[in-house]
Amino acid sequence: MNRSHSFNSVHGRMPSVARSDAGEQELIALGVTGDGDTVSIGAGQFVHLMRRNLPIIYIIEDNGCYV
Repeated sequence: MNRSHSFNSVHGRMPSVARSDAGEQELIALGVTGDGDTVSIGAGQFVHLMRRNLPIIYIIEDNGCYV
């Protein structure tokens, strides 16, 4: 954990921030986001992230936005 770092990104823009860290081969990015960020405002970034197949752990929390 002494070599880890964190960053809080703007609403719906977590994939862009995590992608910059995941570009380094020795780093694995961990991103935690809500269902509203992923399905609505961040949908395009989520699709782009999956298309590039980057080494990222992407956790989507069910905040109840889309019930």
